[in-house]
Amino acid sequence: MRILVNHREVGYFYGGTENHIRELSKLLMKKGNEIIFLTEKGEKDPLRFIRSNRLCKIKYLFSLKANRSDKFKQISGGVSKKMTNHLVLTRILRIFSNLEWMIKSSLWIIFNHNKFDVVWTSKYTDTLSMRFLNKFIRIPYVESLEGYDYIEAEGAKKVRFVFAISEFIKGKCKKVHKFDPELITIGVDQHKFQSPDKKKVIEIKKRYGIKNRIILNVARLVKSKDLFSFIKASKKVSEKFKDAIFLICGDGEEKERLEKLIKQLKLERKVFILSVFGDDLVEYYKAADIFVHTPIFGNHFGIVYLEAMAAGLPLVASNKDASPDTVGNCALLATPGNVKEISEKICQLLKDKKLRKRLSDNSLQRSRELFNWNKISKEAELFFRRAIYKGGDYSIN
Repeated sequence: MRILVNHREVGYFYGGTENHIRELSKLLMKKGNEIIFLTEKGEKDPLRFIRSNRLCKIKYLFSLKANRSDKFKQISGGVSKKMTNHLVLTRILRIFSNLEWMIKSSLWIIFNHNKFDVVWTSKYTDTLSMRFLNKFIRIPYVESLEGYDYIEAEGAKKVRFVFAISEFIKGKCKKVHKFDPELITIGVDQHKFQSPDKKKVIEIKKRYGIKNRIILNVARLVKSKDLFSFIKASKKVSEKFKDAIFLICGDGEEKERLEKLIKQLKLERKVFILSVFGDDLVEYYKAADIFVHTPIFGNHFGIVYLEAMAAGLPLVASNKDASPDTVGNCALLATPGNVKEISEKICQLLKDKKLRKRLSDNSLQRSRELFNWNKISKEAELFFRRAIYKGGDYSIN
């Protein structure tokens, strides 16, 4: 089976959606399937971990890169939020901001459609392109709902083969949009987290003090991830626990403001922002003692929770959206934005060794039983094959 992954950002961006697509693609290649990435190239190269696979092919399309700047994202994001009640205008904005990509990716697909069997999309604009293309050339395609968004979900109603990555998204589709996507959850590479580079783990611990306890947060540096509250909570925690060190792994448009807050609170020796991504994160998870992640909104699964669970960490997680379903009995839940509550949960874990051990054991067990990539990748492969062998059933009229 030859699968075309049509995704603009998978070749240069580290985000939950992109990480899921890359990880599942690796597993599908292990099963003998060919994966073709149709994407753009950036300064970061998240595909470097899989490009050596003989079944991996990458086609980078030229880009003006206008939509990648922090300024563009801030402006378009602000406009989108103000227009949430104006669905037609929001759709137009999304199409306009992705028009360059839609045109060039559609042309590439038209001229190369004999090189793949099925297309995998995960964005409203890419799915819209496939619906348009199928008026002229019949190409089976699959859409994954990587988060809940009204426009994405409403558009997915017209796609015959669509799957959601969480019960939260599936439930929203059933309740609000009156259709029932298949559930194919996200998994985590157990082996990767159980066999880290031990020398690197020791180096990380030494760097921040071998006797210190590390509280880790992995997130894009954007407002929705609630990192300002995490830093403020670290101030309260460090007043009670002098051996607490806080690491934030990620990058994004809020980095400068976060660094200013760290200086304002005089936490330069306590809180560190690190540009660490992808597989390089494994040793940081293994060096940590507690994992904290409390996004304000938009957390419709939480891949970082899975990674922390696979590393056997006790968690402090958000009590909103899909987070409680993902973390189960592995976490203490806190209200996003509530600095007092977040700091109290961290302190509770630092105080109680038995509680940390119980949540740690739960993390390992839940990760192995519910988020096993081997089982999940089989489900995904069957889903893609079903889309191919259904013949002309490309979309719902």
